[in-house]
This record gives sequence, C-alpha cells and structure tokens, in this order.
Amino acid sequence: MENMYRNPFKAPDAGNTGDPFVMRYDGRYYLYFSAGGFFSMGKMTHDLHCWRSDNLVDWTYLGVACKLPDIIGGYAPEVIYNKGKFYMCTSPHGNGHFILEASKPEGPYKQVTGRFGQRIDGSFFIDDDGRSYFYRAEGNGINFHTMSDPKTVDLPGTPIGESCLNGWTEGPMVLRHGGKYFLTYTGNHLLSKCYKVAYSVSDSSPVSGYTNMKNRVVLAEVGDDFHALGHSSSALAPDMDGAYIIYHTYELVKEPHHRSMNVDRLFFNGSRMYANTIWWDQEKPSLADYSVRGTDELAGSEKDGEKLLLTKKPTPAIYTAEINVNAKGGDFELVYAGGKGRITVNDRTVRVSEGGKVLAIGELPSNIVMRSNNSYRFTRHHDGKMLLMLNNNQEFLKWNSSCKGGKIGFSLLPENAAVGFVGFSSYSDGSSDKFVTKAVPGRMDAVHAVEDHAKLACIENGRDIYCVKATVGSVFTFPINVKADGLYTVCAHVRQADAGVRVDVNGRELVAAAPTAYDRDGSAKVLLGRVKLCGGLGKLVVRAGCDFVIDSFELAEAEDVEKLTLVEDGRLCHDADIFGWKGRGSMISKEVGYSCSENDGFVYVGGHGWTDYRTDAHMTGYMNSTGSCEFMFRMQKESYFGSQPARAGYGYSVRIGCGSISLIEWNYGEKILVNYTLDDCGRFEHDVSVVAKGQKIAVSVDGKELFSYDIPMGNVSGRAGLRVTGECFGVQSMKITPV
Repeated sequence: MENMYRNPFKAPDAGNTGDPFVMRYDGRYYLYFSAGGFFSMGKMTHDLHCWRSDNLVDWTYLGVACKLPDIIGGYAPEVIYNKGKFYMCTSPHGNGHFILEASKPEGPYKQVTGRFGQRIDGSFFIDDDGRSYFYRAEGNGINFHTMSDPKTVDLPGTPIGESCLNGWTEGPMVLRHGGKYFLTYTGNHLLSKCYKVAYSVSDSSPVSGYTNMKNRVVLAEVGDDFHALGHSSSALAPDMDGAYIIYHTYELVKEPHHRSMNVDRLFFNGSRMYANTIWWDQEKPSLADYSVRGTDELAGSEKDGEKLLLTKKPTPAIYTAEINVNAKGGDFELVYAGGKGRITVNDRTVRVSEGGKVLAIGELPSNIVMRSNNSYRFTRHHDGKMLLMLNNNQEFLKWNSSCKGGKIGFSLLPENAAVGFVGFSSYSDGSSDKFVTKAVPGRMDAVHAVEDHAKLACIENGRDIYCVKATVGSVFTFPINVKADGLYTVCAHVRQADAGVRVDVNGRELVAAAPTAYDRDGSAKVLLGRVKLCGGLGKLVVRAGCDFVIDSFELAEAEDVEKLTLVEDGRLCHDADIFGWKGRGSMISKEVGYSCSENDGFVYVGGHGWTDYRTDAHMTGYMNSTGSCEFMFRMQKESYFGSQPARAGYGYSVRIGCGSISLIEWNYGEKILVNYTLDDCGRFEHDVSVVAKGQKIAVSVDGKELFSYDIPMGNVSGRAGLRVTGECFGVQSMKITPV
C-alpha cells in the first residue's frame, strides 16, 4: 500500500486545511492553506505556513511562511513566481487583499502593498507574453484585474460573465493547458453539501473569450461520507504531462466540522476538462521516469570535440523534459536528442536549432529574469512537433523536429550556474491521460482508452472535442479503480448510432436501441445495461459489436427502482430526506394535503441509480394563489442551503402552478423546457403522471397526455422527489412505480 493514498487527508501538523493552494517550482510542489489550519504545541495558530512535496501526496512541513500582524487570519493564500521573486496574495479575515514578497517559496514573506480590498480569494496568472493578471471572487462571477507590475493590481475589476454560478462565485484559478485557458471557480457557499468546482474555457485570452461546455462541473459530491468539494487549485502532474486538481472537502455531517485536503487527476479532451473524485484507496501520482538535481548526476561526454553534460539515460522518441537553471546572467545552451537539438539562450534571445539550422527564435517574456532560476520544459509529440514552455506553463516556442529521443543536458553552462531539477517522462501532449486509472463510479472519454484510436474532431457547444469512430471489433481498454464490489450501470455518450449500440463489457454483452433524439451537436446518451465489477484496481474492456461514434462511457452504482407510496391521505408514509430552512419540519400535513410548512420544502426518496420510473400524484391548489407543486425525477447532487439557488440539484421536475404546467431542467438554476396552459378556476385538483423512460419524458394530467419531451443528453438515473412552495398547494397522494 506504499504507492496508495486516500482522500481526504491532511498534511503533517495541519489541522483545518481549507482553500489548499499548490505551486510547482523547480520540480517540487509547495502547499499553502488558509490561516487557522496549523497546530503548534497542540494549539491552533493563525499564521500562514508552507509544506513541500515531490508527488502532491507526501508532504513535509517547512515552517511559518508569514507571521506579520496585518496578515494574521489570512484567507486563501496563493503564490506565483514572477521576475525572480515569489509573490503571495491573501485576504486576512476576508477583509481585502495584501500582496507579499519573498525570495524563497517557503518565505518569509514581507508586505509590499497595503490593503487594497477586492473581496477575497485572489489568484495570479502570467500569460505567455509575460503579462500578469489578478482574479478574485464576486457575486456576479469571477472578476479579473490587469497588473502593471507584480505588486500592483489595477482597479476596478471586470467580471467574466460565463464564470457565474448563479450567485456568489469564488476560488478562481487559471490553468494553461493544450493552448487553452481553463478558468476554475467554486460556488456558492462552503457550508452547502454541494459546494462545487466548475470551469469555463477560452482559446484566445486568459480574461475573455470564455464559454461553457455542456457539463462545466468538475467536482461535486453530496454523500454523507464525501461532500462540500471546493476552492481548488491545479498543478502540473509530477510526470510533467498531465495535471491534478487540489481541493478541500468540508465535513458537515460529523462533529467536529472541518476541512481536509484532496488530490485527484484532471483529464483533458480538447476544450473539455473533467475529473473523477475518488475517496477510496487510489494510486499516488506517477513521477518522472528519470530525474536528478544539480550537475553531480549528469555525465560528461565529448562529441566532435565539444564537451557535453548529459543525463545518463536517453529520452524515448515521445517525451516531456524539463531543465531548471540559474545561469547567473550568462549565456547557456540546452541540448536534446543527444546534442542534435540545441536551445541556445543568448542574453534574452532564445534560438532552437537542429544540425545548425535555426527552427525557432524568440525573445523571453518580461517575467523571466536571467539572474534567477528558470524552468525550460520541452516536449516532443508523436508527429514530431515540439513545444518549449517556460515558468508557469507559459507556451513560448514551437517547431517541427526531425530528432527523436536521446539524452538531454547542456553544451554551454557558466561555471557559477546553479542547476536544479532535470528530468523527463515518456509522455507528451496529454498521452498520460490514457494510462491513469479512471474512477468507477465515474466517466471516461473514449480518447482516453489505452489503445491509440484515431481521433474524430467533433463539436460541443461550439467548442472542439474528440470522439472515436467505433467499428465492429474495436477495443477500448481503461485502467479503472472501482469503489466497491457490485453492479454498475453503463451509459454511453454516442453519435451516429441510428442502428443502436451493441458492446461487450468485460465479457458481458450490453445492447441499447437507437436514440430517439439527438441534441444540436448530434449527441445522445443511451443506457446499455449493467455489469458486475470487483472493487479496487482493474480493467474495463469494451468491444464494439456494431458501428457508432463513441464520445464517452459513464458508470454508476446500479439500484433497482422500488415501488413505493410516498404520500397517502395527505401524509408522508415513507422514509425520505426532507430539505428546507426548518429541516424536517419544512414539510407538514395541511388541509390541501402534504405541503410545505412555510413557503418552501423539499422531499427526496429513492436512489441516485434509479433509471426508468413513473410518478403518479393527486394534488390540490387554489387559483390566484402563489406557489406550486413540483414532482422531481432523475435528480443528482441535490442539496439545500439558504445561500444558493433554490433548484439545488441536477435533474428535472414537472411544476404545476396556477393555470400552467412546466417541465424544468434543474442545474443549480433552472431552464424551462416546456410550458403548457391549464384551465383552472377556484379550488382545483389534478391527477398528475410523469413517466421517465429512456430519453423520453411523458406528462399526463387527469388521464390525458399533455406532452412528451425527449432529452437526448439528460440524466439517465436519479432520485424522485416533491417540492411545494406557497401556502395553498399540497399533495393528497404520490406513488412511484418502476417502468
């Protein structure tokens, strides 16, 4: 079990580890928490502290990073390396930001600004051109500020509209990956069980051009054993190819309430980013295949009369390598492919050459200081394209290379130069995503199968993603980490599946009929069936039995729909979860039936694995009164908290109010899919039936079908429920039956 870890966990000597931020520098990771999370001699302190790790999981405490009086109680410290210094931003007690400076990641940090306000959760980003930006929390979404220098945040800020989570949105960070900008953020309240992380993506700029994918939520769980996931940061993986997301969970069920740290893998597919939360044993992040520190472990050699200082092992043909060096202002030259390729740094000009031919040239951006340590990371893709990245994942130079693998190192290095981390891995351009285990329950994109399938360019919400054209006999193998022994439903996100979908999953044949509808991007979800899996590490092997385009597979814990009576004679008659501001007292029996006690109440029943079922109810209301009855179905990630949208879940409901009936999509907000007029007057009663089967939702009132609606990419499973608002609506009976 030495190579395993389990979320959530704590760093040594850490207590309440909220708002974890991780910075990678010189091949190592540095960790900071909000103040109040460190214990010294059994007592909690309110200073800022720092830890260090090589793998994001095993941490060593380095000491107090900042103990200044004005910074006591600092919220959400974040650090960036800029112009040879380390800059921290934090908002003590949430009362506005300070910027601090240090010469080492662990500090000590000193103030370089006064308090300049701007709410909480400040975050830095440096773009490819060296320009700096500052991001922070706000009620209308994440706001950004330009920075004229590392110590100056320009005011006022500007909102990034697409980043709003229908209310207060916090915890921003920008991750540069694959030529795109991924902005992550959290909402709406840390005390909600569905405190969650979402993202927007831009091709053009770190502050504009952002749009959202169909599912922008990266992290969300509401179970009693794992919930309230939020305030994340992201970091380059130890293999230098992938990325990890670091976040906290807030224990809200058991005493004492506290926040703990979690680390999970991120996966990328064009403009799509996703993560599968794992709170059972999982493998630690893989390290670089080869790494050293300093020049002692590098080997001297001579080629054509030229002295080289090289790694003792060669890179493979496809690789990512990194060299950290402080040349103390002198010129130096990096080599790759055993010396066939050169990266020459002369003053601030960088030239890439092979065989004496210059392939790329550029001037270092303004954030790079030559008398300090800098990172030069270069990667060779399968098609021979190479990319040079600088500190903070800045994309710098691109070129086509005829060189393949070989040793890396130096051909020119000043005598007083200091060399840091030197290493490489056998991954490039996100190829490591194929070999990292995927969680079950969870999702896995087809392009992340171990096999090298040809990618099919597709569109989702106007943005690029990649699918795979499956033909008879195509195999998709995924390394998986299964939560527990049991049955799991298998759902496929497909395109061009008009003949249906037939697959073999770990030896079991699963079949789905052709989708009844596709969305505007030509996508649909189909439920294939169930497969039995053993808990722990293993493989999921999917063999196609027909031709179709596959986007992704999703697996969830299977549950049989239970035939039950939830309400009878206006009274609750089955165990259920009741939400509302009065807790279980939020729903009571009244003259109109089972209803809310004061304006709003929720009841949930059943399992998140429930698939096809119908709800039959008899409801009562009064014309010209405010309020409604809503019958929820296929609900996922449901929660209740006063400071978040009322429709707090992902699923659907049929709402009946005065004179109308609506089909509504819940997404911690709402989208009305269908609205139908009812001819009501005075006191009215209706028999309401909602049938969810496959992609189709059918709604009947008083024995007559009013409408049916296809939801091509909707939830295929989820809980049932009831919501009542106002004082004059109630339910006399409500039954749920499998179909």
